[in-house]
Amino acid sequence: MTVTDEFKTQTVVLNGTGTPPPGVTLAPSLLLNFGLSSVGIASPQQTVTLTNNTPSALLLSSIAATGDFSLLAGQNTCPVGSSGGLAPKASCTVQMVFTPTVGGVRNGVLTVAESAYGSAQTLSLTGTGVDFQWTANGPTSVTVASGQTAAYSLTLASPNATTGLASGQATAAIACTGAPAHATCSLKPTS
Repeated sequence: MTVTDEFKTQTVVLNGTGTPPPGVTLAPSLLLNFGLSSVGIASPQQTVTLTNNTPSALLLSSIAATGDFSLLAGQNTCPVGSSGGLAPKASCTVQMVFTPTVGGVRNGVLTVAESAYGSAQTLSLTGTGVDFQWTANGPTSVTVASGQTAAYSLTLASPNATTGLASGQATAAIACTGAPAHATCSLKPTS
């Protein structure tokens, strides 16, 4: 710490030792935000850390998530159902993903049932499902003579008013398939 006044500067060295809070903790402790994820596609995984700050082993009876959130099987180090439990002062991790079923803000809860205080540890979960669909902006078919062209106008929109594409947070790649034989297709823009 440094204190300066008009006469001189004085410095005091500060130090300390951090101690974990008592009981059982989850990190993050209040909210885990998965951000934007396309409907039906799993988000990148995120880690939740459970720490046993008690003097005895912590017996874990279950770890579960609600809503569009799930635990990744085989990638969790927490000893659920183990008779030995989680040792004192030890930590374990749970890997989670968000797979939105519809567009918009989605919420859930991670619940860890444990033996320390007879109550569950909970963590709020949130994420936003991004959902878009194509709609025709005019005719969907045209008859043309050999060598002529046809243009189709399409609109990419969100049926649930989810944000992302318009604000530059998401990108849609566009491709043309299924054109008739000997026909070519060009796109403007390509994304």
